[in-house]
Amino acid sequence: MLDVDVEDRIVGIELFGDSAHALKELAGTKKIYSKSLNEDNESVVYSLRLSDKEVNKTFNAFGLSFCFSDDKFEEFVGFDINDISKYDEKLLDKMVK
Repeated sequence: MLDVDVEDRIVGIELFGDSAHALKELAGTKKIYSKSLNEDNESVVYSLRLSDKEVNKTFNAFGLSFCFSDDKFEEFVGFDINDISKYDEKLLDKMVK
């Protein structure tokens, strides 16, 4: 489940099952993102990963790509923030590992 604000930004994500347990391990962690350039090397992407599983499918919404390791979109791996204009880049930079 996603919580979206009036500016079409995701401000909350509710996870269940194994994904929720994996996310619980990040509670209180201040450095949760990795930062890289996208495939065309033109824009920044911030990524949060709950596991090292390979990403096989993505679902895009509100400037984020939700990443899954299976074809049924059940095994959540994490997400990538692709549309930095929607989110506070300075704040994200403070949370980069």
